[in-house]
Order: sequence, then C-alpha cells, then structure tokens
Amino acid sequence: MRIAIAQLNFTIGAFEANFSKIREAVAQARAEGAELVVLSELSTVGYPLVDLVERKDFVDRNLEQLERLAGLSDDDFGLVAGFVARNRRDEGKALHNAAALLWRGRLAGVVRKCLLPTYDVFDEARYFEPGCDNPLL
Repeated sequence: MRIAIAQLNFTIGAFEANFSKIREAVAQARAEGAELVVLSELSTVGYPLVDLVERKDFVDRNLEQLERLAGLSDDDFGLVAGFVARNRRDEGKALHNAAALLWRGRLAGVVRKCLLPTYDVFDEARYFEPGCDNPLL
C-alpha cells in the first residue's frame, strides 16, 4: 500500500478553505499513486481549538466536515483525518480528540487520542476525554 502524508497549514474554523486544501492534497496523492492519505490532528477544524470546541454548532460543523471528507474516499482510496468526536459514554468529558478512517465513502473506524497534553500552550485534558480502549483498524 502506498501512503501519503499531508501536513497542511489549516486555519482554525475555516471549514471551506480547509476542505479545499484537503481536496487538493487528496488529488495530488491519488495522482502520485497513493491508496491512503493521512491528515494531521484535528484536520476537520484546525489546531489548537481552545474554547471553540465548547460550541455545539462548531462541533456539528466539524462532523459535517468529516462526512464531506468521507466523500473523497472510495473502494481504492482512503483517508485518515483528525476530528472532534462525541463521547458516547455517560462518563467523562463530552468530546474526544480522535482520528477517523474514511473508506468507501463512509466512516470505517475511529481511534480516540489517549495521551492528552497539559503543558505549555496545550490544555487538551480541559476539553477532551482520553480514549485508551481503541480498536485495531
């Protein structure tokens, strides 16, 4: 399998501009024969999020963005994209910092970040619940 890594310069909350950058990176990766492109952490929204992650409308747009990204995948090409996932458990914080495997036009799997930084400018534990029981994808 040929894998491309797309380390893009995202603007926090610029959903359309960020999607365009991803679409261009996907086109380039496909043209170069890649079967999978790996995007950066929180690529649906930009990083770091700070208090924007507390807004329901922002999290909803992030999930819509993930659906749009799934549309860039098919039977022969997939993406790994970082996004804000809702915590489906009744305990802990409401959100996870997560990565999605997008394949065949849909969400094929999710892995949640386990080790959340709490130093310097990073305060992910303030916003996200760690997810350390991840499946093998």
